Amino acid sequence: MKLIFFFWISLYILTCSGNSGIETIPFEDWKHLNLVDQNSKLVNLYELKNTPTIFYFGYSHCPDMCPMALSSLSTVMKKFQNKRFRAIFISLDPERDDPGLLKRYSLQFSIPSFLALTGDYRTISEIGRSFGIRSTKQNHDGGYTLDHTNVLILIDSNSRILARYPGNTSPETLIKEIETKVNPK
Repeated sequence: MKLIFFFWISLYILTCSGNSGIETIPFEDWKHLNLVDQNSKLVNLYELKNTPTIFYFGYSHCPDMCPMALSSLSTVMKKFQNKRFRAIFISLDPERDDPGLLKRYSLQFSIPSFLALTGDYRTISEIGRSFGIRSTKQNHDGGYTLDHTNVLILIDSNSRILARYPGNTSPETLIKEIETKVNPK
């Protein structure tokens, strides 16, 4: 049931946002925003501009959608391994996803040119809102999961959102789209 719900949410986002390339990510406004990568290195988000990137927001304890999307990204990023293109995963669960856990989690997928980022909840929420990402904590028997937007977001070197793809988009489709839209060199 949850997967169906998130499929429709992702479809709604795709339909409403369009793929016009006119939405711009506010990297200029993010000079003050820092996250921490999987190697415990501080990353200023402003410094991430000017490189074509595919973003994914999720969390390491995700039982289904995140592993599927990251597996796809692994295949995609191997294709673009020596190109000017990168993948960024931003954790929606800073409570559990510290840099050490993100490092172990990201190693499971062997994704080249990959940054896994975490930080404080406020910063992650601000960034997520800029991308149209929503998440809701669902408490369960002594633990919790996050219901979240399951979408891969492609931006160009001018920080424009070129496209949003459902998290279960095939690697082959993503590769074709990336080659067509940003042509990494």
